[in-house]
Amino acid sequence: MGFHLTVLLLLALSGHIQSKVTRTIDFPSSQRCGGRNIDEEKCCTIDEPCIEGEGDCENNTECQDDLVCGNNNCKDFGEFYHEKDDCCVQILKTEIKNTTESSYPSTESLPGELTSSIKIGVVFPLSEPFPGQRCTGRNNQGRRCCTPEEPCGEGEGDCDGPGDGGANDGHDGCQGDLECGSNNCKQFGSFYHEKDDCCQKPSSSPTTKPPPVIFPGSILTPPPGQRCTGRNYQGRRCCTPEAPCDEGEGDCDGPEDGGLNDGHAGCKGELVCGSNNCKQFGAYYHDKDDCCERPVSSEGWGEWEAWSQCSKSCGIGRRTRDRFCSGPACSHLQQSQDRLCNTEDCPDTGNNNKNMANAFLCVLLDWFC
Repeated sequence: MGFHLTVLLLLALSGHIQSKVTRTIDFPSSQRCGGRNIDEEKCCTIDEPCIEGEGDCENNTECQDDLVCGNNNCKDFGEFYHEKDDCCVQILKTEIKNTTESSYPSTESLPGELTSSIKIGVVFPLSEPFPGQRCTGRNNQGRRCCTPEEPCGEGEGDCDGPGDGGANDGHDGCQGDLECGSNNCKQFGSFYHEKDDCCQKPSSSPTTKPPPVIFPGSILTPPPGQRCTGRNYQGRRCCTPEAPCDEGEGDCDGPEDGGLNDGHAGCKGELVCGSNNCKQFGAYYHDKDDCCERPVSSEGWGEWEAWSQCSKSCGIGRRTRDRFCSGPACSHLQQSQDRLCNTEDCPDTGNNNKNMANAFLCVLLDWFC
């Protein structure tokens, strides 16, 4: 009680409390993990996995027994959770009425007593491929794993659909009434590449495409004599290491395409293969065409890195983060910031209340103490 009064008194004296605000957080005393609003450090771990309804977890290995890590689902278990906390939940068991047209990934690797009568319902996005999943994107099998001969279930990819332009499989690479999406696989699994296309349930939104984006001054038809003019004309990967392209030509197969690719070798000299950038060179290109372009300078200060874990498990600790500078204009190469952290007192120590009150002041008033 004395500690809370000390904090309120210090804040009031600093002029940062204008009125009294009361907030009740109904966190069960018997529960170990309560998410980012409660826990200062990571609570669900491989060594100490969470039970059902506890979070925040990162993957299934941080949940006990056969539980799986959900996605932004902790609010179902308590209002004290943050809206982005992920909680451990039970695996759902659902009747399979037609296994040949199931829109779920394969269950071949599941125990025999399960595969004959049930399927596993999963909480998307997954942190790792579903057991027995055949197609898991270009980071694993490469592109176009889903084909008309071997169509995929919901959440599997990469399929080659209408959104890819040029010659494609349409939606025939997906089972039943499923459709091949466009750059949509990340919603099904974090293990996918950002450009992977996955089979999904039919969209209820209008299928009419918006008018094409035309950059000011952009030419509408390919210039005479241009060898590579995108998938609307030659198909994909016209620019190759054997026949590299000039600036503004495509489609090249660069590093941002993931999986096996040509890097920047499909472009001449010091040019680099961009990503979905051809429209700036000509309105005749497809939205997904990648063109050779001049490299963009990366000199100067980079983005701040993520905050580190708290340096102490109890008592006042620190979080740190860094950013780095590159190029001749940098007077120094690294900057660092730190913040005080932790709300848990260490056992059998003195003056904890006073120290913790000072710590809260520093954090709430955004001081660098």
